Amino acid sequence: MLRTDAHFPMLNDPLNADRNPGRMLFDFGAMLACFVAQPVNRRVLDFCAGSCWISEWLNRMGHEVWAIDLHADGTEILRLRAGCDQRVDLAALTYNSGDAHHLPYEDGFFGHICCFDSLHHMYDYERTLREMARVLAPGGRAVFVEPGASHSKAPETIAAVREKNDPAWIERDVVLEEIDALARAAGFAPLVIRPMLPANYIEYPLDRWQAFRKGDNRLAMEYLDALKRINYDDHLVFYLHKPLDAPPR
Repeated sequence: MLRTDAHFPMLNDPLNADRNPGRMLFDFGAMLACFVAQPVNRRVLDFCAGSCWISEWLNRMGHEVWAIDLHADGTEILRLRAGCDQRVDLAALTYNSGDAHHLPYEDGFFGHICCFDSLHHMYDYERTLREMARVLAPGGRAVFVEPGASHSKAPETIAAVREKNDPAWIERDVVLEEIDALARAAGFAPLVIRPMLPANYIEYPLDRWQAFRKGDNRLAMEYLDALKRINYDDHLVFYLHKPLDAPPR
């Protein structure tokens, strides 16, 4: 596919320069690290799949992937992705166009759900989490990469909403305590967070790193303060596990 083709930017995700590929690849790796080592099945739901790059990459890893989003042309995007790379097994990729508050899948169908920068666009967190719990198999896991509790108030978010100028677009905060309470009510085990600093956030000249390693309390507190703040306000990687003994809903 030529760079001048209309679909090229979508098919080039996550490697488009304006999409911060370093951050997206880092977060994709963090998401994979939350997968169950021995999944109950290889079926994965790419929740609000967007350009379907996660669907493609999971497919290349051997998963059967179902993608859902509001876009009507997702099936064509997956076909074009398969045409660009013969490692993609189009027979193991399915796209559904629709509202992800109402998932068109049977109970207990998926071993994993991937929700990459999507939960904070959902109008109804309670409905969303109940639907996720319904379509996950017992022993399955829903994995999230999301902004945090200050997302809607961040200057870049406000600017993006203004530029988009779409009254249907929503940018919500993701507050861990709220998600945990709603998820438990839906049948999940307590939320588990994987705290980490984004790859481009902090660096040390070697002498400061050695001081940190040797117990410099000020450097240690600066690091811990950043870790606690960022992994609540700005950047979240967490998962929700459906217990093996979860009752049917």
